[in-house]
Amino acid sequence: MQEYYNIIKKIPYRRDNKPIEIIIRPFYLLKNAKIGLDCKKKTILCAAFFKRIGIPYRLKGSSQRPDFKIHHIFPEIKIGKQWIGYDATYNDNTIGQNKFYTKVEIL
Repeated sequence: MQEYYNIIKKIPYRRDNKPIEIIIRPFYLLKNAKIGLDCKKKTILCAAFFKRIGIPYRLKGSSQRPDFKIHHIFPEIKIGKQWIGYDATYNDNTIGQNKFYTKVEIL
C-alpha cells in the first residue's frame, strides 16, 4: 500500500485548465503521467488499484474554503472498521493525514 502511494504521490501535480475538467481511464493516465495529474486523476488511479486488489474504498470531496465549496477529491480505504485517508495529490501528504476541512462529502 505504501509503495503504490509513493508512486502516485511522486507524479507531479498539474491542475486542469479551467473551466475544462478532464477525466481519463487509468491506462491513459499512467501513459501520460509525466505531464502531471490533478486530484481527480490521482484518485482515479488509486480507485482502480483498490478495486483490482479488493480493498474497500470510498471517495471524499472536501473543502478548505470559507464558502464551503467542494474543490478537492481523494480516496479513503477501509482498514478494519476505520476509514483512512489516502490522499496522494501532493508530495508532502501522508497516508492517514488529518487536515482541517470546512466541508466534506462522501461521494
